Amino acid sequence: MGKIAVLLLGHGSRADGANDGMHRVAEALRKCGEYDIVEMGFMIRNFPSIEDGAAACVRRGADMVLMVPYFLHTGLHLIEDLPDAVPHLEKLHPGVRFVLGQPMGLHPKLVEIVEDRIRECRVAGEQGVTITGDAVLQRGMHVTHWRDSSVVHPPAVFATAAALAAVLALNGRRKQWQVEVPLADGKRARLPVKRCEVGPEGSRSAVVVDTGEDEDSEREVYAEAAWQDGAGLRVELGEGTSLLAAENALLIRGIEDAVSPAIGSILSERGIRLVISVPWVR
Repeated sequence: MGKIAVLLLGHGSRADGANDGMHRVAEALRKCGEYDIVEMGFMIRNFPSIEDGAAACVRRGADMVLMVPYFLHTGLHLIEDLPDAVPHLEKLHPGVRFVLGQPMGLHPKLVEIVEDRIRECRVAGEQGVTITGDAVLQRGMHVTHWRDSSVVHPPAVFATAAALAAVLALNGRRKQWQVEVPLADGKRARLPVKRCEVGPEGSRSAVVVDTGEDEDSEREVYAEAAWQDGAGLRVELGEGTSLLAAENALLIRGIEDAVSPAIGSILSERGIRLVISVPWVR
């Protein structure tokens, strides 16, 4: 018999530390011992994606995944986006049942939480102190949506953007939310980065491949970058990259031509291994 998994669903944020609270809740659920599997998934900005989180549940033996939105109230994401994810995930994982739950909403425990926050705020006001949260928010360029219906670029352009974001994040130790990539006509396109993550061992980014079709056809192209022994750039193509270009050699060359000048002479001193993939293509 399979296991029941809990998949916490978050929106995602570009601010470092903004998801710490959700991570702590997930860890507390794991420690309580009542649930076989507890994973997380974010709609945008952060890894793992919802597909990544669902796949982790299935790999660990889940035959039912309880998708719990870590959202305060019902909005468009709860009305449209997350319900659409259920059939998508069931198609990716035949035989596994995905059940979407409710947001925190009007749960009676929320009143107690609000009362606690009121008391904290009152004490702060009476003592003349400032309340600071766990997360330190950073100002960044806001991109409201990653689709631009007026321009449709070849899929390889989005792979190049993901690769560039991952390498810049690795080299500068800073998340990238927008990159500028060269086009075949000599112009440059500025593209938003949907997800970006920088860790101790490497970096990872994702850009939406906009095919100009309906949003159900959207795919994210992932790029993972890590330092390697020796100098130079090594580009490898993983799963799903047949979606990006007819010829692997041309795709790799285009990525190399865009990435190498962007990070200057660092490649003469340190090597970078770059892996491109398009997960969830079925």
